[in-house]
Amino acid sequence: VGDSGRIMTSTDGAVWNDETEAGDYFWGISYGNGTFVAVGLNGRIMTSTDGAVWNDETEAGDTFWGISYGNGTFVAVGVNGRIMTSTDGAVWNDETEAGAWFYGISYGSGTFVAVGAGGRIMTSTDGAVWNDETEAGDIFYGISYGNGTFVAVGLNGRIMTSTDGAVWNDETEAGDTFWGISYGN
Repeated sequence: VGDSGRIMTSTDGAVWNDETEAGDYFWGISYGNGTFVAVGLNGRIMTSTDGAVWNDETEAGDTFWGISYGNGTFVAVGVNGRIMTSTDGAVWNDETEAGAWFYGISYGSGTFVAVGAGGRIMTSTDGAVWNDETEAGDIFYGISYGNGTFVAVGLNGRIMTSTDGAVWNDETEAGDTFWGISYGN
């Protein structure tokens, strides 16, 4: 996903197919329960079962920066701390406006963890009820879960880790800003 609502697909990472240019910017995409869900500018949400044909679902008003799927639920996060949930990607529920902007969200070990401005980190087991965990100072742009650990990255190369999303350890400040992180193998 990207600028101008551009969505591309690939089966091998080498050959890519243009699928759509939906007009708005997309900043997040997730897959769950047989559905891809893309989120972005002006709260635009689109869904697809195959990555090629996309359906407009809603324009929720506030921009969404991230989305994750876990425990049967999609959770989208964004501007003004807006958090919305959906079980199918089509029907969405407003859950909270937590104040700080959220840029990233991940799911692991039964917990959603949202990160954002001011180093704010919040956790939820269902996407509806959220707990403030910390405000670490710097902005976090990305978070991922793997091998039993959440890793949050952001401004000034700040990297923090947590096994439960509640207690966080400073790992390093690498100088450069990190926008995203992923886990594999």
